[in-house]
Amino acid sequence: MQCGYPGAGPLIVRFPAAMRLPKRFAANAVRLSGKPVLATRAGREVTVTIAPPGGPLCSLIGPGSLKLVFTRKAKLANPKRAGTYRFRATHANHAYTSKLAIQPAG
Repeated sequence: MQCGYPGAGPLIVRFPAAMRLPKRFAANAVRLSGKPVLATRAGREVTVTIAPPGGPLCSLIGPGSLKLVFTRKAKLANPKRAGTYRFRATHANHAYTSKLAIQPAG
C-alpha cells in the first residue's frame, strides 16, 4: 500500500449464511480505519467504499493493513450453532478470507 492507503473503490465483505444481518446499517455502525463509513447490504454482501485521500500521498510503498469494524450498532447476530464460519472480502484485485469460531455455551 502507498502510505497505508489501499486504493479507492468498493470493499465487499461476504458474510456466512448462518449470520443474521440487518436490512440497513445505522449511522456510525461501520468504521473503516477508525472513521465512520456508509455500508450497504445486498443479500449476504456488505459494501463500503474506500474514498480517495484528501491531498497528496507520500512516496512510501509497503505492507499495510486496513481495519473494518462493525460496531454493536450494526446489529449483527452470530450463528446459532457452534462451528467455524468463513468470511470473504474483496477489494480491487485482492481477495481475503477469515474465519469466525463459535463455541458451544457452557
